[in-house]
Amino acid sequence: MTFGLACDRDGYDLRFPPNEDRGSSGGPNGHKCHEQQGVGSDTGAAAHELQGRAAPGDRKATNPKDAVGIKKVGLSVLPIRVLYEVALGMLEGALKYGRHNYRVIGVRASVYYDATKRHLDDWWEGEDIDPASQLNHVTKAISSLTVLRDAMIRGNWVDDRPPRSEPGWIDGLNAKAAALIDKYPNPVPAYVQAGAENRGEE
Repeated sequence: MTFGLACDRDGYDLRFPPNEDRGSSGGPNGHKCHEQQGVGSDTGAAAHELQGRAAPGDRKATNPKDAVGIKKVGLSVLPIRVLYEVALGMLEGALKYGRHNYRVIGVRASVYYDATKRHLDDWWEGEDIDPASQLNHVTKAISSLTVLRDAMIRGNWVDDRPPRSEPGWIDGLNAKAAALIDKYPNPVPAYVQAGAENRGEE
C-alpha cells in the first residue's frame, strides 16, 4: 500500500503538473501512479480530496458571507464605550422604575425632551457629571433619548409637542445671522472655559 501518493481518475500523480499530451504512458512529463510505486487502495480517496481543494490562486479574496454581511446593519460602526455608558444610564432607570417599564406604560414626549434638555444645559454650563447618578450629563441625555426613540418606534408615546411651526421658519433667522457674520469678518475671539485660567476667571 502506498502512503502520501494521490492519483487522479486517469491514474496520474497529482503531485506533478498536468501534461497536455500525456499519451498512454504519461508522455514526456506525465507521471503515472503505477510508474512510481504502484497504486494503493488509499490513493482514490486522497485524489478525491485534492481535487476538491481550490488552488491558492483560485480562492476568493473574502469569505462568501462577507458579500451579504457588509450590506446589513453593522453594529461595528458604534463606539463601544459610549454604548456601555448608556447601558449604565439605562440600568439606573431599570433599578428605579423597572426594566422596560416604558414599553408597558408608554412615555410622554415633553417629559423626555425636558429631561434631555436639562442634562445638556447642565453640561453646556460646565457641569460634566450628574450628581445623582455620577454619570456624564451627555450620557444621561442619550439615555433619555433612547427611551423616547424606542417608544416612538413602537408607537407607545404621547406626542404632546406644541402645534408645529411652518416649514422653513428658521431660514429667515439664518439669513440674518449670515448678514451679521459678514458685517463683522474679524470678530473678537470667544471667551471659553478652556482659556479662563489665562484671563484670571473662575
